[in-house]
Amino acid sequence: MYRILGKYVKATHINDNYGNRDEHVLPFHGTVNWLQIMPIFQEIGYECDFTNEIHKEFNKLPDSLKNLLAIFSYEVAKYYLSLVT
Repeated sequence: MYRILGKYVKATHINDNYGNRDEHVLPFHGTVNWLQIMPIFQEIGYECDFTNEIHKEFNKLPDSLKNLLAIFSYEVAKYYLSLVT
């Protein structure tokens, strides 16, 4: 799909799921093949925003763990972005 839409893609929400519904979990925690998908963004010359949409990762966590998960999700994002460049 991204190859077809190419330059028309202006923003991308990043999340993963288990294939049953839209679970909004961190990349690499579901069934999406990020190692295959992320290089396509470089191929199409994508230069716009990526937004982590992972709110369900935080829902049941105690407040004391939410900062740690935010730091971890930042590291996951740095990794998947490294697959683009």
